[in-house]
Amino acid sequence: AMAADLGSHPAWVQWDDYAACVADRTSEKGAVGKALGFACGKLTDFNCSKDFPDSCEQDFWLQADYAFSLYYLGLAASSPLRDCNFEGAALFATTESFRANDGVCVVTKDPSTTALSEQGYQLIIGQRDVDKVAVFITREVAALNMGVTDTSALRSLAAAPPKTLHDLQEQLRAAPWLCGGVTGRTCPGGGIGIGGWIGIVVAILV
Repeated sequence: AMAADLGSHPAWVQWDDYAACVADRTSEKGAVGKALGFACGKLTDFNCSKDFPDSCEQDFWLQADYAFSLYYLGLAASSPLRDCNFEGAALFATTESFRANDGVCVVTKDPSTTALSEQGYQLIIGQRDVDKVAVFITREVAALNMGVTDTSALRSLAAAPPKTLHDLQEQLRAAPWLCGGVTGRTCPGGGIGIGGWIGIVVAILV
C-alpha cells in the first residue's frame, strides 16, 4: 500500500524529477550481480553483453547503474519501493546522491546528467523539447573535444535532431559552427571545456 501511495507522488513529499534507480554500493557484489542479471533479462532493446557505453563497460558498478536506471525507466507504471529494490541490491537515489558515485552511466530524462549514450539520447529527443536537446548536444560536443561558436545553429539542430546518436556524432564532426577536435579550427579563447559548455547551456535556457 505504501509503495502504491508513493508511486502516485503525493504532494506532501518533495520529489527529484530526475532521481534514478542505481546500484546500492553497500550491498554485496554477488547480490548486485544477481539483480543485474535479472534487469538485463528484462531489457528488450538493450543487450548487456555488448551494448554498454565504453565509459561504463569496464566497471561492474557502473554497468549495474546503467542497467538498473534503464530498466526502471522502461516500466510503464513504476514505484521506487516496489520496482527499484532488487532485494536490497538497488536504491532510488536523488541526482545529487547518485552523481557522487556515478556521473556518466545513469540514464535519466535530465539532459545535463543522462549518460551520453544511444539510450540517453533517445530519452532526451523523445521529450521533443528544443532546450533539453540543445543541452544534450552541447555535452556531446564537449565530449568530442569540440566547442560551439554559433548557438543559433546549435538550436536549429536541436529543433530537428538526427534519429540516432551515431548520426548526431557524424553530423557534429562535419558542422561548420563547431571548433576544436577534428575540425582543425581554433576555438575562441583557446577552446571550450566543461565550464564553456555550462556557459552555453545557460545562454540557451535564458
